[in-house]
Amino acid sequence: MNVRILEAAEQELREAMEYYENSRVGLGVQFHDRVNEAMLAIGRAPWQFPLYEGKRRLRREFRRARVVRFPYIVVFEPRESEVLVVAVAHTGRRPAYWDRQ
Repeated sequence: MNVRILEAAEQELREAMEYYENSRVGLGVQFHDRVNEAMLAIGRAPWQFPLYEGKRRLRREFRRARVVRFPYIVVFEPRESEVLVVAVAHTGRRPAYWDRQ
């Protein structure tokens, strides 16, 4: 299934990559690779991932995929013909901060 990433999620990804790369050379690339692996798995079988359950009820059904080795999740909405990635979220952030709709 096609995976489409919102610009806000893309920006989060770039900022996190930059942070990790500034922390240690090569770590940003490793982070990007792990996020990419999560997105590939999402595209193959989006329904295998658990529902996103934040502290407040969301208006739509979102799911989450953990990013291996990093404290991040990829939050996405499975749709009929695509998967929409809405956030590359640090797990220490306020839950569902990205749900501004």
